[in-house]
Amino acid sequence: VCYVTDHHQRMLPDGIVGELCIGGVKLTEGYLNNEALNKSAFVDNPYKSDKPSDGIQASRLYKTGDLVKRNAQGHLLFIGRKDFQVKVNGYRIELSEIEAAISDFQPDGDRQIVKDCVVVMKDNGTIKQLHAYIETTSTDPFPQNELTSYLRERLPQYMVPSAIVTLPEFPRTPSGKIDRSHLPEPVFIRSEKGYHPPVSITEK
Repeated sequence: VCYVTDHHQRMLPDGIVGELCIGGVKLTEGYLNNEALNKSAFVDNPYKSDKPSDGIQASRLYKTGDLVKRNAQGHLLFIGRKDFQVKVNGYRIELSEIEAAISDFQPDGDRQIVKDCVVVMKDNGTIKQLHAYIETTSTDPFPQNELTSYLRERLPQYMVPSAIVTLPEFPRTPSGKIDRSHLPEPVFIRSEKGYHPPVSITEK
């Protein structure tokens, strides 16, 4: 049995992203010789059945760490991993939700120009920012302003990346995964148009 739950194992309605938890008589007894992982991954099942035929293992749920949502047809749609959940300015953000929105971006209505994307949080000790990296299928200049407007219509403001970087291809690890540690830093270009130097002590 598959459940889509929040942080307290409460079931979520269709269309809301939550963690996929699995229960049932075929649930494994746990990880071998890894009690710490067992305690974090296996929890009591608040929806367990009292029927003896359901078996003792139905009393537990396995927290997969996968973020999913159930559509109107009852199908589970994979969104991403819970591991990439961050907190920015007090808001808890699922980076995979932003990546899913970017992947759906089609500026011409039917042309997919996002081949792959990844969103990371950068923390310089003073401010936390979201940066989006996009591997594009097009050789034309990427319409970053259009993407930003598109995201603002679909996501809360605090989830819209402050920087968008396009790359011909992502740096990858030997296993083929995106190497987040080697993603380049965004280059911000300041426009001098309309610039007024600071005057008061507060502005300085």
